[in-house]
Amino acid sequence: RHLVMLAQQKVSNEASDSDFDDPRGLMVITRPNTGKNPCEMTSKDLRYKYDLLVSSDDILHHLRSVDNEDSGADSEEKKSENDDHRSHDTISIVRQKWKKVAGIWDEAYDKSNFLNHNDGLAPRVSEIGLITGAVLHILPALEKAVQIMSSAQRSLRVMRVETDTGRRIVGIRFPVTHDAIERLMVNMSAVSSAREGLQSSFVDEHFSPISDKAMTWATTERKTMKSFFGTAASKPSSSTAPSKPKNPTSANEKKRNQESTKSQPKKAKTSNISAFFVKKKDY
Repeated sequence: RHLVMLAQQKVSNEASDSDFDDPRGLMVITRPNTGKNPCEMTSKDLRYKYDLLVSSDDILHHLRSVDNEDSGADSEEKKSENDDHRSHDTISIVRQKWKKVAGIWDEAYDKSNFLNHNDGLAPRVSEIGLITGAVLHILPALEKAVQIMSSAQRSLRVMRVETDTGRRIVGIRFPVTHDAIERLMVNMSAVSSAREGLQSSFVDEHFSPISDKAMTWATTERKTMKSFFGTAASKPSSSTAPSKPKNPTSANEKKRNQESTKSQPKKAKTSNISAFFVKKKDY
């Protein structure tokens, strides 16, 4: 079977700078079943793997010719007839001109409208399970339920979806397989049994009195290096306290008296042998 896709140039030469050069010619790929592909493909790989059915130059040339025919119509009646048989939007014009290409695209789109692979095409419909509500206390149970599954299914992330009726739902993505749901129910029963008998998590407590020490600490200005040394310098210490002026005359006289006292020799006491033994005897 043949697979069809749309390839668009990633960076247009008209939108980019004049000095821009894209030697690989990267192209953005869009398929009818999977949509836009996040990975680009080079022009060389495209020409090697695929056959070109319709080029952008062919489409532009055909659109210009259609515009010229509409502008060159002679009467309003001819214009109305052309409008009835041909739409002026680009998609309808391409579908009318290249019916084979449009048929291949529609066939791939219809055959991929399934949850599983069909006829060699990846599905474009997916099923997503969301767990909503208060889920913070059961996060360990969710992680344990998917720990032996594939990496894509182990990815528990928050998602926001909108239904066909316009309802918006926010929850944690969870695989909808039978094994995952069964393990989740087992883990949830373990969580509920562990929470049985527990008191209420919310307890109303009375306001405690304010501590004077804490209030003083909170309202006192913090000391910095500048404020600390400024305060220390402003307070006179005992070593730097101003002393009373001394009389130089009295200081000099006191010094002379000390020198004269040191210069006078001390008189040694005379003692003899009899006096020494007499003292011993008295002892």
